[in-house]
Amino acid sequence: MDGADHTLAGRYRLEDRIGSGAMGIVWRATDELLSRTVAVKQLLLPPGMDAEEAEEATLRAMREGRIAARLHHPNAITVFDVVQSHGVPWLVMEYLPSQSLAALVHERGPLEPREVAKIGYQVAAALAAAHEAGIVHRDIKPGNVLISAGGTVKITDFGISRATGDATLTKTGMLSGTPAYLAPEVADGAEPGMPSDVFSLGSTLYAAVEGVPPFGLNENTFALLRAVAAGEVRKPERAGVLDELLACLLTRDPNARPTAAEALPMLEAIAGGSRPKIVAVPNWTSPQAAEEKTLRRRRAGVITVAVAFAAVVGALVTALLVINQRQVATAGPPVETKTITYGTNAGSPVSGPSGATGTPTAPGKLTTLPGGVVVPVPTDEDEPPAPGPSQPSQSAQPSQPTTTPETPRNRLIKDAVRQFYELLPGNTVAAHQRFAPATRPTLAAFQAQWADVESVRIQRGMRVSGDSVHLTLKIKKKGETAVSAPYVVTVVVSGTQVQIGTIKQGGSGGEGS
Repeated sequence: MDGADHTLAGRYRLEDRIGSGAMGIVWRATDELLSRTVAVKQLLLPPGMDAEEAEEATLRAMREGRIAARLHHPNAITVFDVVQSHGVPWLVMEYLPSQSLAALVHERGPLEPREVAKIGYQVAAALAAAHEAGIVHRDIKPGNVLISAGGTVKITDFGISRATGDATLTKTGMLSGTPAYLAPEVADGAEPGMPSDVFSLGSTLYAAVEGVPPFGLNENTFALLRAVAAGEVRKPERAGVLDELLACLLTRDPNARPTAAEALPMLEAIAGGSRPKIVAVPNWTSPQAAEEKTLRRRRAGVITVAVAFAAVVGALVTALLVINQRQVATAGPPVETKTITYGTNAGSPVSGPSGATGTPTAPGKLTTLPGGVVVPVPTDEDEPPAPGPSQPSQSAQPSQPTTTPETPRNRLIKDAVRQFYELLPGNTVAAHQRFAPATRPTLAAFQAQWADVESVRIQRGMRVSGDSVHLTLKIKKKGETAVSAPYVVTVVVSGTQVQIGTIKQGGSGGEGS
């Protein structure tokens, strides 16, 4: 069904089509019972659904619409009614003459940070009220933020993303909607929750002040989804006073993000012209970091090709050996095998099985296999050491401190520990959130430990051994001389998320200690 002058449920007369998107078509309509203008949204079900699935989605849309109707807030579009016509669900909502934040940014370009903070304050206020009522929006993005000519901001489409399967894989394998504003945990497959709404709020404000979403623009939806799951947000260039707050909202760890209610006073302060003290460890990435990541992938590809090439060469040599052995078995007595050393004496001639001579180009040994195939023989230097305790050598050099191999996992762990101590002693609340829930001390006890500490820094490089980090901390307490001591920090690693486990004094210290 489409076209004006159609009446829904004997009450809502459609007049003008005022918008459309992946999830539905919006009409301006008249509620003839109450003589008021309303907005009516015709929900579009994902393609590929059979009759049973379509019926289930319709019922879910009706249910989600009724849940959204419970929310009454000056910064949220109110849902008045949910009706069904010709097997299609329709939402009847408050009508607000407005334009979306997406349209505003498209028209004017990136907005000023304080203007974005004013918009964000109103969005966060509606989200805080929704979360208090147990409602998760699931699809906060600039297109769902409406701004009236008078500056009133309202968010719309509560629950519709869940009702229609937006930004999820459909039965046909197509991705409905855009993942540009999703939280990393949702892109990883977790159920959307209140922390993911907060991340999407941060993504929306980032896009308003920068002009592009935090993970950039990519027509390849699945490539964009991978970028979101990685959680690598490009450092904002225009955020100014919003920079620290965006870092808080867009942190990868859901437990470390503020709630919508906690973000309210920060946004209010920024909108009012002040800069609140917010200590955050941003997970920004830079163009250089992105380029280095690409180079690492390319190097990994080169190594893979080299290993495959070596395997092919090995198989070829094995095949030649088999052929030669068969030739020897049928051609008579074997040719004498000679082992020849090459390169040990510069310019020494080398003799082969046929008496030919030549000058070697590299040190090592060659052996002539039956049939005349010459292959290198591993020298003692090439052979791996035998298992068991190593034997001291008279010519051995003094041992050097062991350095941690710079694997991606080790770098991730070191970054997490470094960021943890960068928060201290100034922001014990944020540092406290970095602990794994199973080992997290009480906040009061943790703050008491750091109450008399003036400064702390990692004095030497860190050494990672499994899930333990050995490091040396230089701690300065108030009125005392700074003291350096070795510590061992255990971590809990889950994918790309690293949390602090335990911290104990002792161990061998960091690299170079």
